[in-house]
Amino acid sequence: MTRPKATNEHGRMFMSIIHAATANAGDRPTNKLNIRQRLVIQRLGLDGPSNLSALGQALGIVPSSTTVVADRLEALGLVERTAKKGDRRATVLKLTSEGERTFAAEVGFYKSIVDQTLATMGDDAADKVLGALDALDPSDEQTEVA
Repeated sequence: MTRPKATNEHGRMFMSIIHAATANAGDRPTNKLNIRQRLVIQRLGLDGPSNLSALGQALGIVPSSTTVVADRLEALGLVERTAKKGDRRATVLKLTSEGERTFAAEVGFYKSIVDQTLATMGDDAADKVLGALDALDPSDEQTEVA
């Protein structure tokens, strides 16, 4: 059996769902942040503290811009910098308690998008969508749906 492949239409549908769900994001907890700042908060919240240069690489942000993003987030009290143990030249970025609250609120925002989307579906379709999301979880070693 061949593995199913997504089509451009699937990509368009997914994009449409995300845009519709975020169009009225007036109460989004990270509205005060630009996209790079938001991505840094999300990545640190998902993965924990990170070397500043590795974080920039993972997000496709050039080193000078990564520093600017870190400066702004630090000024907002959302992240803090520390020297990496054993290499004081390397900087580690981590969320502050305010940053952790912002990340948790951002997760809640995304949960509300999932809830809004599921509310438009029947129970069977909603169960399938949640099952598909479970199968996509990168932290779960079991990625195949039985």
